[in-house]
Amino acid sequence: MQQMDRSTRPKSLRVVSATRLTEKAFWKSSALGRSLKIWLTDPAISVDIRYLNKEGLAAVYNSHLQRANEVDVLLFVHDDIWLDDPQWLPKIMVALDRFDIVGVAGNTRISPNQPAWLFSKMKDGKFTWD
Repeated sequence: MQQMDRSTRPKSLRVVSATRLTEKAFWKSSALGRSLKIWLTDPAISVDIRYLNKEGLAAVYNSHLQRANEVDVLLFVHDDIWLDDPQWLPKIMVALDRFDIVGVAGNTRISPNQPAWLFSKMKDGKFTWD
């Protein structure tokens, strides 16, 4: 990717995702599709969604890494993510000012004795998805 002053808005940011849904269903019912709609008016933001996807996410994401010089920032995101923070873009840019790669994983809550962010508990030696 080209060098840029990362503390400012990127000239271009591409949201890359894959979904098993059809295009219509993605924009109507997925968390990412529904939350992205308000951002599509920003000329700096483009999306590349692989609809009816049957490939692994690594293959989808790697195909964009090969064309990384087309945009300033690539945002790889699952289709079940809701972008509801009005400051998500500036926050990403602040993080990229310090690191070349930024990732987020987590949950909306933490419970006592929770074994990991994606599991709510362990019962009979098996993890229970949260």
